[in-house]
Formats: sequence, C-alpha cells, structure tokens
Amino acid sequence: MVSGDVTVSPEEVTVNIDEVNKKPEEVELICPFSYSLLKEIKELQNLHGLKHDDYQRYRQYCTRKLQRLYKGLKFLHGSKRFQNKVITPELFVKDIRYMEIIIMRAERAWSFAMDLKQFANTESRKQVCYSTRYGT
Repeated sequence: MVSGDVTVSPEEVTVNIDEVNKKPEEVELICPFSYSLLKEIKELQNLHGLKHDDYQRYRQYCTRKLQRLYKGLKFLHGSKRFQNKVITPELFVKDIRYMEIIIMRAERAWSFAMDLKQFANTESRKQVCYSTRYGT
C-alpha cells in the first residue's frame, strides 16, 4: 500500500451515513422582546375600517398613530423646518415602538395605494379628472 491510500469497509460507510442523518440540536435564539406582527396588524385593520373596505379611514388612523408614536418617543422632525430622522437598528434595542413606526408607515402607504385603486375602479374617468382638479 502506498501512503495516502485509505481503505473503507462498507460497515464504516453506513455508520457515517447514520451520523449525517442525525438532526442537529436546535439552537435557542435569545430575543429581548417578542412581537406578533401579523396578529397585531390584522387586529388594527379590522378595528379601524378594513372590515368594511374603508381604506381612507384606516389611513387616517395610521397617520394619527404615527403622530402619537413620534410624540411619545420624542422623535419629532423639527419645529420649523422638516429634518428627516433615520431609524437605525440601535433604536430597536431601546424601544419596540421604533419598529411600530416603520410598520405604521408601511401600512399607511399600503392603505393609500388601495384607496387610490378602489377609487379608480369605481369612478368614471371624467369624475376622476374633475375630482383631482378641484379636490372634491
């Protein structure tokens, strides 16, 4: 035999396959807080207008909720001029309400898009042009 050649018996191969098929132990993730996102969103949607397909009412609720979150976190955008504040991952560690800000922004944008889509499907083209021009 030349050095470097390895001979393997069939019994050793089956043992190795059995070792590979073993499930690794589950690793427990440590999270500082838990948040059931889908459940929370569905409850808010049903309570504030989407049960009746009222996207405008839900959008207004999202806007009011955002204002309450901004004020409660002292995350205001300036008094006279708008100053964009960025939400960083370090802020999530401090308080979960920063994540709610991102969720409410997304929900508000989604409800606005759905409101526009619903409006475009229900009104005639002439009424749409009139309403966008004169705001009625």
